[in-house]
Parts: sequence; structure tokens; C-alpha cells
Amino acid sequence: MRRRIFLRILGLLTLLIIATGTVMSLFQIRIHRTEQIHRGRDKIHFMAGQFESLLLWDDRVAMRQTLVHIMQQDDFVQYAFISRPGKLIAHSFPSRIPAGLLNLPGSFDNESPGPVSHVFEFKIKDNGVVYDLTFPLEPSTSTVLHMGLSRDRIDEAVLPSILGIIAICGLFCLLLVYPAIRVANAITHEVDEMTNRLKKANLVLEERVAERTADLCGANQRLAEGREQLAVTLRSIGDGVITTDVDKKIHLLNRVGETLTGWTQTEATGRPLSDIFHIVSGDADHAADTPADEVLNTGHIVSWSGRAVLTAKDGSERSISLNCAPIKDMNSQTIGVVLVFRDVTETDRMELEMQRSEKLESIGVLAGGIAHDFNNFLAAIQGNINLAQLHTNAGEPIHDYLERADKATMKASDLALRLLTFSKGNVPVRKSVNLEGIVRESAELALSGARTRCKLNIEPNLPSVFVDPGQIGQVFHNLFLNADQAMPNGGEISVKCESAFIGQTDMQIQSGPYLRTTVSDHGVGIPRAQLIKVFDPFFTTKQKGSGLGLAVVHSIIRNHGGSIEIDSQENRGTTFTLYLPITEAHPDVQKSNPARVSGGKGRVLVMDDEEMLRELLSSLLSRVGYSVECAAEGEEAIERFQRAESQGNEFNLLILDLTIPGGMGGIETLRRIREQNQLVRAIATSGYSSDPVIATPEKYGFNASISKPYKIYEVCEIVQNTIASPEASENPDFLH
Repeated sequence: MRRRIFLRILGLLTLLIIATGTVMSLFQIRIHRTEQIHRGRDKIHFMAGQFESLLLWDDRVAMRQTLVHIMQQDDFVQYAFISRPGKLIAHSFPSRIPAGLLNLPGSFDNESPGPVSHVFEFKIKDNGVVYDLTFPLEPSTSTVLHMGLSRDRIDEAVLPSILGIIAICGLFCLLLVYPAIRVANAITHEVDEMTNRLKKANLVLEERVAERTADLCGANQRLAEGREQLAVTLRSIGDGVITTDVDKKIHLLNRVGETLTGWTQTEATGRPLSDIFHIVSGDADHAADTPADEVLNTGHIVSWSGRAVLTAKDGSERSISLNCAPIKDMNSQTIGVVLVFRDVTETDRMELEMQRSEKLESIGVLAGGIAHDFNNFLAAIQGNINLAQLHTNAGEPIHDYLERADKATMKASDLALRLLTFSKGNVPVRKSVNLEGIVRESAELALSGARTRCKLNIEPNLPSVFVDPGQIGQVFHNLFLNADQAMPNGGEISVKCESAFIGQTDMQIQSGPYLRTTVSDHGVGIPRAQLIKVFDPFFTTKQKGSGLGLAVVHSIIRNHGGSIEIDSQENRGTTFTLYLPITEAHPDVQKSNPARVSGGKGRVLVMDDEEMLRELLSSLLSRVGYSVECAAEGEEAIERFQRAESQGNEFNLLILDLTIPGGMGGIETLRRIREQNQLVRAIATSGYSSDPVIATPEKYGFNASISKPYKIYEVCEIVQNTIASPEASENPDFLH
């Protein structure tokens, strides 16, 4: 390779010598041409002096002989002639006049200065290139002497000089090549030795580099595997992870962290932690600092006490638990912070629901314990009030007093119903209804005489819902009262009803079509820290109030398979959003219930553990035409029924109390009686309005049901309709 380099250098030197010889040859040709042209000028000047006398005598023969003599004396002369414009006077040509020769420039006007000769390079066909020299002989008559010098003859004359130059250049090349080759061989040999030594050293170096490269590749592979394992771990972990440097600039944000904060890894990298991680203490409404500062100062792990609320990039909020730990290097120096946080929104919601359920269950034990006796007493009081009203006329003072007492009894009954509703969950008596009518009626009743007005936005052709009209009416009545009380100076309550499809969400309801209703006010609002408590029983932010309204609302909506949500901001208002399942059934037609006593004929057996109620029902039914017998418990009722059957004086209807303390209740009693008579009709009654038999009596073998306390008008109508019904029960086999 080194030899090739030197040979190339030698070749370049040779080319340089050849180029130098070529340039010198060209310069020699150029110089010789110039010399011959100068000689030609001198000659044409000399000839011009000889032709002056010949032109004077116009001796053209002598002029021609002179021109021929000139051509014979000088081999370089190609032609010679004397001409005037458009006229040839004398000439000397080797063969014939070349085409276009007479059109050569060279004519002089009268203003041309002195004797001047011009040189014009002209190519003659078949004769090569000539240098045409012109000289004015008589400027007044424009007589011009032309003489043509052959460039080829001139160049041939310089050929020996060029050959000499070439010979000298060749000699130089020979003198250069031999020593150059010797030097090249010596240098090449030395270079080869150095190359061999370098090759050996290079082999050793390559071996060492290969070893170090293999070690480095292994380390890189282990590092890549570690990074990949760390990345997979961080992606797979169910907690959000954020790492920062000592300046609290974010270095890493895993996939769960991206979901919870709303920021991507690319967006968050390099930004301050405070820009990405916005948290609010669960016990306050103001922003809280992360424990990163404490970790950087102490170098210890810090766990967030309690819950915090994380505000994402889009403004959504989640409850989180948070731990913060230092990141240390090999020298145990803190180089950053790692935050691990978990979304506990659903956990908090479930814990809250469990706490509410436990509270409701505890209160339910108390409420259920007194409900039976309380409703029995209310039934006796209300029944006797209704009987007393039958002996008075409207407008009499005693009638008004009895009317007020009846209303007070119904309010007491409503209080017991509320306790049962949010504690054990009063089973709704459902019907297919149009919610618009319930909303309008509840708004008119709750806002009657108030300074607040209600604005309804109802979707056209609103689908029906399968609900208990009374309980749902109570829901909206409570919500309207709350909204009115939240706006003491008056305002507007906005209600919007529309259909919506709920997919797989965080709400504790099944996916499907729902009727979504929002009730919004512009009142004082509820503080953030109190939002989680608004559905707790006996919790209230008002000076006057029992704290049962929203607890009842929550329980009723939950018992209907729906959901309720709240969103509130202080001094801006509160919005409740309700979801109730949609039904395809048409709304049931509501039947009128005139406040009058209807009677009939038949034998009725009444079983109740309260003597007051037995006497009340006996007096009432006997008054309207029925024959009544009473029993205190199930065994006595069965005995009376059997005796009447044996005497051929069977009962047409049974009114059975479902709960008999220390005795046989209504369901077991009916089962025993149905073993003897499958067609007997029965009405279930109970002081426990939450008993499922009251809601769906047909499923338990009864024809109808009535809860305590009850109005005598309702009792008479139900008794009359049940005796007149064609069937004993829709499900008589249930009791078997």
C-alpha cells in the first residue's frame, strides 16, 4: 500500500513534468507565431514602398511579378494581392482565389491614421489557417496590400524546438524515476516494518478492547434488564408513583400516576412537583403541601396522615392515600424523593356506605323495636278518631278538633315511617308512573307560600319509572324543602328530567337505561368537609331540623335500585343528581279514594294482639254491615275458623296481623287455614310497614294488605274489594 502511495506521488511528478513540457511547447509555438507575424509586418512595410511607383504607373504586370517573387522567396507566404473595394488589381495565388478572400476586412477610409498594418486570422478551405496582413497603399483610393502567412508552415518550423523540449522532459523523467523508486523502496520497507509492529500492537489492543467491550455489554444488558424490570414493575403497580430530584423537579411518572394526575410522562418531566401534584387536605378546603420538603430535610419516610384530595389536570378530584420516601445514592446522600399514592375514592365510598349501613342498622333495631307497638297505638287512636268523625257533621267545632287530631296522628305515623325507611329500608310498593306529575305535585306542596320558585325542564315523552309514588314524592318534597331553606332570600330551583344510559361507572348501580333528574339551587352551599356526611342520619347544618330528610332520600333511592349524588360549592349552590331505572310499562291509572265509608255483607275474622285494634275493627266493620269475630293470636283464630267451618257458617275474609309477640303470626296462621280451605280470602296487616308482605301480599298468599295506622275509609274499601274479588289469591301454593 505504501509502495502504491509513492508510485502515485512519482506519477504525479511525472505528470507535472509532462505538463510543464507541454506548456513550454505551447509557449514556444506562440512565441514563434508572434515572431513570424512581426517579420511579415516588416516585409509588408518594405513591399509597400516598392509598390508606390508601380501604382503610380499602374504597372500591373510588374506588380504581379513582384508578388510572385515574394511568395517564392518566403515559404510562410500563402498568398499576396493588391485590391480596391470590389476589385482585384494584382495577385499571386498557388492555385485559385480562396472563397471570401476579397471580403476580408482591411479597407481603410480617408480618416485612417498613417501606414498601419492589420492582422486577421482567417481559415481558408483546404488550405488551413492563415494570418492575413493588410497595409494601405493609397488611403485616398482605399488600395490595400494583402499578404497571407500560413500558420501550419509557421508551426512546422517550430517543430524541432518542441521535440527538443520533449526530449529534455523525458530525460528529466528518467533521472527522477530511478532514484525515486529507490527511495520509495527504502521508505516502503521501513513503513512495512512499522506497520507490522503496529499490527501486533493493534491485535493486543483489540483483544483488550474486545474483553472490555464484552464486560461493558454485559453490564449494559444487566442495566437494560433492570430498567425494563423497573419499568414493567412501575407500569404494573396499582399505585401512582412520582420521583423528583432535590429541587422537586419531576423525573418519572408511571402509568397510574398519569391516569390520576391527568399529565403524561413527557409533559411532567422537568416540571416542578407543585405544578403536577395538587392536593387538598381531607379536613380542609385549602391546598396542602406535600411531605416532600419534610422528607428532603429529615431524610426519613413520611406517611400522609388521613386522606387527601388530588385535583387532576382536567379538574376532577379523587381521594388518595400518600406516602413519601427519600431516594439515596451509594453514599446515603438524599438525591430525590419518591411519592407513592393510591386512589381510595371507591374505598372511602364503600367505607362510608358501610358506616351508614351500620348506623342505619343500629337505629333500625331501635326503630323496629318500637314501630309495631307505636303503629298499633296510632292505629287505635286514628281509628277511634275516624269513628268519632262519623258521629259529627262538617263545620262543627268537635269535627274540626277531630280533623286536627287525625292530621297530627298522620304526622306521627310519618315520623315512624321515616325511621323505618332509612333504617331497615321500607319496601316500596311500586307502580309504573310518570315522574313529571310527582315532581310538579311535590314542588307545589313544598314551595307553597315560599319566596322560591321552581323551573322545570322536562324531556318530551319522558319514559316511565317503576317506583313507589309516595316514597318518591317524599324524596322530591325533602329536596325542595332543603333548596328553599338554602335560599332564605328566595331564588330559583332548577329541575331537569331526562333519560340517560349508564355504563360501567363507579356508581353502585347496574348499567342500563335510567331517568336522570337534577335538582339545583343557588343557595349557601355545603362545605367540602361536610359533603360526605350529608346522608348520615341526624346530621344537619341547620339550626332547626331533625337531620332525617336526606337520610330518608338516600335510603329510598337506594331501595329503588337507583343512585343519588351531590355536588356543592359554598356560596354558589348545591346540585342533587338522581338516577331511577326506566321501565317500558305504561303508567298505572290512579284510582280515586273518596273519604267515605263503604259497607257490605259477609263474615270477617280479625286476628290482632292489641285489644284496642280488635275492638276498633269489630265496631267499624259491624257498623257497615259485616259480621265480625276476633282472635288474639293464631291458634285462637284457627280454632274459631274450624268451628265456623264445622257449623257451616264459614268466614268470607280473614284480617291477620303478621306479627304476634309470643304467638303464631299471620303467615303461619294463613298456611294452616289454607290446608282446610284453599279459597278463603285474606288481608295482611302489620305495624311494620317495612315488612315485604305489605308491599307484595300476593307473593305470600294474601289478597291484599294494609299497614298500620290506617284510616277506616281505607279499611272499608279494601275489605269490600277483597270479598268481591273472584280469586282467593294469586299464589296460594306459596304457603305450602
